Amino acid sequence: MTNDSLLKILRRNGRSSDADLAERVSVSEEAVREQISAWESD
Repeated sequence: MTNDSLLKILRRNGRSSDADLAERVSVSEEAVREQISAWESD
């Protein structure tokens, strides 16, 4: 997963579930949650 891919998806649809995001960028839901949490804490 690249952070850019995840960020692009979130910019288009911020209501996507963690499961949907994980599937779209081919990572675990936990990895998605960790990345989003890291962005939120910046």
